[in-house]
Amino acid sequence: EVLRIQRPIGICDNFFELGGHSIKAIKILAAISKEYGITVGVQKLFEDPTIDGLSRLIKHTAWLNEKPAFETSEAGMEKMEI
Repeated sequence: EVLRIQRPIGICDNFFELGGHSIKAIKILAAISKEYGITVGVQKLFEDPTIDGLSRLIKHTAWLNEKPAFETSEAGMEKMEI
């Protein structure tokens, strides 16, 4: 949504290679903060700029804060909207 890409995006696609930049990064991190009540520094997105990396970071941060960040389906797949 933030990147305005019409094709499917994979969980390992690089945010910056898809056209992301610092302003769009801040928009994504603000949405994460609003949705999950956690703060993710922009440096973390630069370190691992993928959906997979962000989901692991959100999950880990939520665990540290003792808040469930995800619902898990019976198949073990995580459901997440960003």
